[in-house]
Order: sequence, then C-alpha cells, then structure tokens
Amino acid sequence: MSACLFWFALEITSFLLVLPNLAKGNMADVLIFFIIGIFLALLFLNIYFRVKVFKLYKTLVQNKIEFDSSHIFNKQKLEKEILPKYPKFNSEILMFIGNIRRSLSIAVVLVLLITMMGFILKRI
Repeated sequence: MSACLFWFALEITSFLLVLPNLAKGNMADVLIFFIIGIFLALLFLNIYFRVKVFKLYKTLVQNKIEFDSSHIFNKQKLEKEILPKYPKFNSEILMFIGNIRRSLSIAVVLVLLITMMGFILKRI
C-alpha cells in the first residue's frame, strides 16, 4: 500500500512540474485541493488503524502480553524473545505489530506528500 502512495506522490509531483502552462492561481488551487485530500486521507487512515490496533491491543493487555517498541521494530528480537514466550497469541502479536508498522509507513508517506506539496505551493 505504501508503494502505491509513493507512486501516487511521484505522479502528482511530475504532473505539477510538467504542466507549467497552468495559471498560477489554478495550480495553487490544485495543490491546496491535493493537500486537503491527503490530510483527510491521513485522518481517515489514523482512525481506521487506531480502531484495528486498539482491538488487538485490548486482547494483548487482557492476556498480560508485554513487549516494548524495540520488539516492534526489530523482527529478530521479537521472534527470539516474545513469540516463544506467548505461542498461543502469535497471530495477535504479529497482526498488532504489522498494523503498527503499516500505519507508521503510510503516515510517513502522507506527511512527506503534504510537506512536498507545501514547498511546491510556496514556490508558486
């Protein structure tokens, strides 16, 4: 999914840079429209992943499964220390960590898109 967002960002950027014949007012309006759309996408994805993550988080907390952020970002450490300790909840742990990673990567891409369009908008 993040690859699609990256492609989308490249397409938008190339579209905006290749079409210099647009009037400055129209290009600014298009950029503002895209920034608002990406911001709304960021908000929607935040709510969507928050609901998914909190459901899994509730299950993990109720079963007293604990791990820290180093386990989220280091798969080898997770497989070595956490998964053998809680074999019954492997799927929940992996889904929770996958959702956290996916939401972070999508958020980074969308924030970069907003920032990039803001810089382009500033140059107009």
